[in-house]
Parts: sequence; C-alpha cells; structure tokens
Amino acid sequence: MDKRFKMLEDLYEKYNDSSFVHPDPLEYVLKCNDKKEQEVIGLIASSFAYGRVWAILKIVGDILNKMNSTPREYLINSSIEDIKHEFEGLEYRFTTGTEIVNFLSGIKNVLKEYDSLKECFISCENKKEKNIFNSALRFSKKLREASGFLGKDRMSLLPEPESTSPCKRLILYFRWMIRKDNVDPGCWEELDKSKLLVPLDTHMLSIGKLLGFTKNKTASVKTAEAITSGFAKYNPQDPAKYDFALTRSGIRGDNFISDFEKEWNDN
Repeated sequence: MDKRFKMLEDLYEKYNDSSFVHPDPLEYVLKCNDKKEQEVIGLIASSFAYGRVWAILKIVGDILNKMNSTPREYLINSSIEDIKHEFEGLEYRFTTGTEIVNFLSGIKNVLKEYDSLKECFISCENKKEKNIFNSALRFSKKLREASGFLGKDRMSLLPEPESTSPCKRLILYFRWMIRKDNVDPGCWEELDKSKLLVPLDTHMLSIGKLLGFTKNKTASVKTAEAITSGFAKYNPQDPAKYDFALTRSGIRGDNFISDFEKEWNDN
C-alpha cells in the first residue's frame, strides 16, 4: 500500500466519525432520518455556514425551530405570505430577512416543480463534465430564479451563476448529499461521488499547499480543482473522502498538521 494513501486512510479512520461532528451545522441534518427532509435541512444549514460556528448553529436552529424541524413539510404547506410573515424579521450577519424569505421561497417553488431538490439537481447535471461545479452553479441559478431573485437584489446564500469562487458552502452541501459514511448522510448516494470537489476554505487551502497539491495562494474554483485532483491520485472514486477528517482535526484544535506534513513529505 502506498504510504501516503495509508496516511490518509489512517486519518480518515481516526476522525471520520459522527462523534466528531459537533460543533457543525451538519449535526442538524444527522438528527433527521427522512431523506427528503434531510436534503432541505442540509441546504439551509450549508447556506448559512459562514461566520463563527456557534452563530451558525444558532441561526440554523432558529430557522428550523420555526418550521418544527420539518422544513420540507413546512414550505410545501405554507404560502409565500406565511414565509414572509415568519422570517422577514430574521437576519444573520449580512444576510437580510428579505434574502431569507426569498431563499426559502425558492426552495418551496423548486419542491413544487421537482418534488425534491435531488430531482432539481439531476435536471442541472451534465455527466460529461469533469466535476460537479458547473452543475452546482446551474442548480444555484434555478433556486435563485425560483426565489424571484432579480440581479440587482442581494443573494448572499446562493452563489452567482457565473461564479469563479470555490463556492465552498454549496460544494459542502453536495458532499453531504452524495457521500455516505459515518459522517456524510448520503441522501443522494446513487449520484457520482467521483465528480465531487473538496469544499475549499482557508483551512483546506493551507492543507492543500502543505500536501503539495497546489501553489496557489488564493481560494478559487481552479484551486479547488487542483487540490481535489491531488486527493484523486489516491482515491479517484471518492476524492472528497478525506475532507472532514483533515479539516475537523484542525478545527478541534488537534496539533497534528505539522507532524502530518513532515511524514507526508518524508514519503
């Protein structure tokens, strides 16, 4: 067995466990067993995953509590006016109440048209593309359009259709949906996980540079593709497999990365 591959697998075995999820918005998805509810909870949780983790957990919890933790059922059975009445006064950092209403209304309208977010994504998917990124942007565009979003309005919760950023929050959502293991719930596990990208934030950018997968100093989709390609050399069928283990160990404060880097480079 390749020594570097074994290092990644050992790290995965150590950290890729649901006991390490908290604190993370993914825990809201894991509390639910209904796949059609999970996919809606996951989109809400991942879309608000910016800022301090405790603030993220609070806003996601506040939103789900207003929906009795069954957002799909709530959105299907509520009118746009109901959603506006319930959520227009809610804000999170630079996300306004109007944005939240538009975002939830978009999910409602997509569910009405496609029955599930998975079917909406499948309608956006191009299996000939090398990875999920452009399909993800088409999915975002459909949600934005379904929300009644106009180009002059703000929409901080969903990336722009022509984005060149790594779209970390949306790509994280697809990791949750498509991968299935002790951490990722895999509501859409029949879709192709080999097309996933690593969700790229500053922490994963640092790891990607330390492992020699990229020399880029800025987070972009090209950087995300380069780092994903690095992992794909060791696991082409599941290149996002090691994302949680690598980032969670750092987030939890375990001082492993310097030793890991030295051993990696020695091999």
